[in-house]
Amino acid sequence: MSAHDSAGADDLERPRIIPYNLLDNLIRDASARFLTGTCACRKERDCPSFPREPGCLVLGEGSVASGDVREVTVEEALERTARARELMLRARIAYDSSSLAIHESDRRRMLPICFSRTCCCPATTPKREEDNDGWMKLPELWVHAVGDCSNCEKCARSCPSRALVMGPDGPIFAPSCQGCGLCAAACPRRNLRIGLPAASDAMRFLLSRSGATRTNS
Repeated sequence: MSAHDSAGADDLERPRIIPYNLLDNLIRDASARFLTGTCACRKERDCPSFPREPGCLVLGEGSVASGDVREVTVEEALERTARARELMLRARIAYDSSSLAIHESDRRRMLPICFSRTCCCPATTPKREEDNDGWMKLPELWVHAVGDCSNCEKCARSCPSRALVMGPDGPIFAPSCQGCGLCAAACPRRNLRIGLPAASDAMRFLLSRSGATRTNS
């Protein structure tokens, strides 16, 4: 069964989760890419669950290479998302003050991405990880299963928000699905699909802020 958020694209500058497949495509077509060495939040809080690396990713020309921020190639940026995905961190659009404080930037020409879990994120720290306080799916993002499912349950085990369970015909997505894409990455048969309509307000927002001209979700 599929999960689809049909809410409007109002107030996109909030802690929205962005799926890894879409983020990787934005990286390839962005006008510029910047990385920080470490996660300031995990470093400050001495996070016991996840390493200080990887730090933030910023797409677009608004960021400035200074201090811990450096401009990187497409390959280096993709290595960052691969490492974050391996650690099962979620990619979050980071327009909160704690994230913006580490960048000298033009907010209108940047898409800052924080790789985090709620345990050490000051912007969104619920009592329990599965409560998902403050973690929001991109409007109009869809997730669905295709093909023949082997019921291996790897997708369910990979979900940090426990938003899918295994049914007799495959995964069933709960309304709390945030569209992070970790389930799709975990599926050995590549049976999970996640995307965003090209004409949606959310897609136009992502393209504009990252300086990308197009992308395939």
